[in-house]
Amino acid sequence: MQLKNLITVHINTERTWRGGEQQTLYLLEGLRRRGHDAILAARPGSPLMERAEACGLETFPIRPLNEADLFCAWSLARFLRARRPHLLHMHSSHALFLGSLAACLAPGIRRVVHRRLESTIYRRFSFRLNWLKYRFGADRIVAISQAVKNQLIRDGLPPGQIAVVHSGIDGSSWPPPEKKAEGEAAVPASRLKAELRLPPHAPLLLAVGALELKKGHGILLEALPQVLERQEAVLAILGEGPQAPELERQVERLGLRDRVRLLGFREDVQEILSAASIFVLPTLSEGLGTAILEALLLEKPVIASSVGGIPEIIEQRRHGLLVPPGDPAALAQGILEVLSQPQAAAQRARAGRRRVLESFSADQMVEKTLAVYEELLAQAKIFPGWIPRSNL
Repeated sequence: MQLKNLITVHINTERTWRGGEQQTLYLLEGLRRRGHDAILAARPGSPLMERAEACGLETFPIRPLNEADLFCAWSLARFLRARRPHLLHMHSSHALFLGSLAACLAPGIRRVVHRRLESTIYRRFSFRLNWLKYRFGADRIVAISQAVKNQLIRDGLPPGQIAVVHSGIDGSSWPPPEKKAEGEAAVPASRLKAELRLPPHAPLLLAVGALELKKGHGILLEALPQVLERQEAVLAILGEGPQAPELERQVERLGLRDRVRLLGFREDVQEILSAASIFVLPTLSEGLGTAILEALLLEKPVIASSVGGIPEIIEQRRHGLLVPPGDPAALAQGILEVLSQPQAAAQRARAGRRRVLESFSADQMVEKTLAVYEELLAQAKIFPGWIPRSNL
């Protein structure tokens, strides 16, 4: 069945801009390019809502006080009954509960939920309530990696309910260094180091991600003194989150004030990444790791923890280096290897770019998501252009 004139509504309740929001926007834009109506229901003023509106996408504002906000669910249900979508796609656990409530008031709509976290679904809910939410709140679960699917299965959800669709990235927005036009080059490392008041000749290590305990930035800070015993290096950590104060204190305790900068949130991620010598992802848990895709597209050597979906991107010593999670000594050894063997590291980075373009493009993510939609609608005997209106 070739889907035509598909109408989908996408719920994203997040207030911040992270990888999940970028993937939501990629999907909305990709569906529109293929002739489908893709509508975003999100918080007014959120980065995702603002970017979707700037792209000319159709939007519907929602202001949920929590995921069980009955008034918000009723308002969303009224919109669904008026717009009559074929599918309701919820992009987080919180969006799932809200969307499920709305769908109960607008029956006949197929429901899909994205799961982007490798962690168990039970970490915040007791009495298996979260299992009920995932098992019966959605007709299909889209996991961003096989690792995420495996965790969902361990949590007791049926394998047939879960489809794996890797997150993707728009490679055209991340050209390799030699393809950048003159005058469009990224911020040179020397200029960035001058801005950050870091030693000008030391290789720049870069970590990108929310400042949360599970992202392992503290492990990277513990590893840095071991690196500095043998090699010059400086470190920049890009991101914001609740761990920022503790990381600042750790920098002081380790005597790294002249070697480390916490950059917070920055819009110029690509420029900063282009100036880096090595990209490091010391995470303790990761659904897939889209920051790795960005680094490899810029042909940056990558060192990352061997957790979650990361080995689905990186084959050890072919596209980058994988180290055990939570091990500062192993992480330091990996950094030292890359610094001492730049040619081998550059070769892996080039192979990594080819892998991302071949297997992790945003277009592939959209096409595989559409395949999930197609299968779900075929099973329900609901085809674009026809919905049993008596059910609405």
